[in-house]
Amino acid sequence: MEKENWSNILERVQRVDPPPFLFTRIEARIATRSASRPSTSWVTATVLAMLLVLVVNTVLIVPGLKGGGRNNAGEGIALSMGIQINNQLYND
Repeated sequence: MEKENWSNILERVQRVDPPPFLFTRIEARIATRSASRPSTSWVTATVLAMLLVLVVNTVLIVPGLKGGGRNNAGEGIALSMGIQINNQLYND
């Protein structure tokens, strides 16, 4: 019975004609969106920000590596955070 009700409703639906020039408007909007590019100021700012992050990371990591390898840098971070340095889980 429910299928008959739906089929009756669907039979009454008529085809709707689209507004004129709808397809050309859609194509024009797609063309403008794909053609837009970021401005040179945004590209320059992004590149400078990435370089700044790279330089800051290099400045912070390299002195820790010169002090005797990764362990000293890791130990310094662990001590500053108050974390135990050894891998012993239980006190014997």
